[in-house]
Amino acid sequence: MKRKKFTQLVSGVIWLIKDGKVNVNDSLGYECFAPIKAPRYNFTNSPSARSAIAVDKDGRVMLIQIDGNTNERGVNLHQFADILLKFGAVQAVNLDGGGSSSLLINDTMINNPPDICYILSIQLGCKNGRCPRTVSTVLCIHEPTCEPEDCSGHGQCIMGRCNCHYPSGGQDCTQLLCNTDCSFNGKCTPSGCVCNAGFHAIDCNKRCPEGYYGKGCTKVCACYNGFTRHAEDGSCSCAPGFKGRTCAEACNYGYYGEDCSQVCQCEDGCSCNHITGSCNGTDRIKKLLQGSDSKSNLRCH
Repeated sequence: MKRKKFTQLVSGVIWLIKDGKVNVNDSLGYECFAPIKAPRYNFTNSPSARSAIAVDKDGRVMLIQIDGNTNERGVNLHQFADILLKFGAVQAVNLDGGGSSSLLINDTMINNPPDICYILSIQLGCKNGRCPRTVSTVLCIHEPTCEPEDCSGHGQCIMGRCNCHYPSGGQDCTQLLCNTDCSFNGKCTPSGCVCNAGFHAIDCNKRCPEGYYGKGCTKVCACYNGFTRHAEDGSCSCAPGFKGRTCAEACNYGYYGEDCSQVCQCEDGCSCNHITGSCNGTDRIKKLLQGSDSKSNLRCH
């Protein structure tokens, strides 16, 4: 017989369903029974309590148990196989049945074993107390566990895999996996991205909206004659003709334009328009001053 690799192995007597078809009769041909026909026939055809393990087409495991008492009630293996087909089994193996057939879920027995438990009967004051039989084999199925079971406190164990809470990641949720490394505009922490001043959003990929700056974009800008130049510190970029941190000051006397760096070219040293550098306003002022008797000799300063 060719050896096959396997990760899980369950043994039983009679391969009930094979590849979606009843396999009881074929299985009888290679099972090891006593060299007489009666035991084999009785085992297969007598009603009794039965237990089986099966899988459906999607690979889901099924545990099936039917109560009974050998030669009195229950099902035979042909009937058992038909029942398993109705439940969608494509592979199924018969396990120990009869008085050994017991089914527990979360430490609670949910079937009615056929063996009378005399001690329990005395305690209950009745004649039909039932107890599970002491057996040498057990098949235990549980959800896969995670390592560690609590996913390092940063996730939830679901079917053997840690479903990590953002920004934790990795097999055990101990790695920090912030989106796009916080766009290189912040620091990844157990609470998520902590953005540098001037940036926001879950992965720090957005600059502060116009009018706001600083950590978390919570500070309000104050640029009266310009716009915010740096969302990090809130400094302003002033419109031509203005200066100062908030752009609230006009250019000094004799200067105009962007950054107040241009020198006025008006006659007699008069100042110009601090925004455009125009001298038109200065000429009108000079004419008004010249038309006044008391101020005819005044000049612009």
